[in-house]
Amino acid sequence: MRVVPGRSFPESERQAFEELSNVVVEGNVTPIEARGYAAHVEHVLWSGAYRALLAELSVRLPGFLPHEIAAGRNSDAQRSILSKLKAIFDALGSARGASSEHPIVAEPTAPRVARR
Repeated sequence: MRVVPGRSFPESERQAFEELSNVVVEGNVTPIEARGYAAHVEHVLWSGAYRALLAELSVRLPGFLPHEIAAGRNSDAQRSILSKLKAIFDALGSARGASSEHPIVAEPTAPRVARR
């Protein structure tokens, strides 16, 4: 199964999206697991406390570790990664009976973000 960025994603974000999508697919995340992660990511995006979820995802998805390290303590970079993952998890979680022949298209979501 492959998740690709929809037309609403800016060209500048497509490569990062595709890298994250590959990490999720290679991690064999199931649609049920993806729905759970999508809800968790939405909550974390709202709360603004990103680090624990990023660390959890690095354990579950070893290919995610370089993305966590690259984001470091930069909350904007962390939020950007989690927003892309939210779109990937939403798309994967809603893919019932999807085949490996046709990609699942993900569109960016507008998550609630904590006010600062």
